[in-house]
Amino acid sequence: MEAILLGIDGTGPLGDSAYRAAMRSSFVSYIVRSSPASCKRFMRGPAWDGVDMSILIAEGYAFVHLNRIAHPQAPVFLTGYSRGGAGVVAVATRLARDNVKVTGMVLFDAVDRALGATVDEIPTNVERVVYARRDTNAFTRRSFGNCATHWHAPTRCDMKAFRGTHGALGGVPARPEP
Repeated sequence: MEAILLGIDGTGPLGDSAYRAAMRSSFVSYIVRSSPASCKRFMRGPAWDGVDMSILIAEGYAFVHLNRIAHPQAPVFLTGYSRGGAGVVAVATRLARDNVKVTGMVLFDAVDRALGATVDEIPTNVERVVYARRDTNAFTRRSFGNCATHWHAPTRCDMKAFRGTHGALGGVPARPEP
């Protein structure tokens, strides 16, 4: 399938092998891994302090932008979890400046901890959003508010709140040590 897919996952351990192990079951990695998209990229999420967020956003934007040049008719899909969700919203905002339509976006408990990026609103170049977020009554990660909770026509957004932990919403619930 000729399509462009970018997935940015959430924050996790610093080492690559530890990150892969911790995030192996994340919904974002599963979507990217399982997608038949011809141009796809999975990006690990930002470091704990988030100072690399602008680099992730720039790299994600460059990936989509360059693949759009090579495949101008290919639909664009974005997915992200936690800070990675904020990252793909920021990528979509940059794509809007280029008049690039985002066919679909899937967000998993995107949080408003994206340093240097305004991610309160989903830009109108995004056609459809499916958004799973924590229920505020779940009493988990109360200091992390959600981002991208506002949108305007023509964007269509299906947002549903689930009672679960932040990790569970991203497919990486805490597991007891063996």
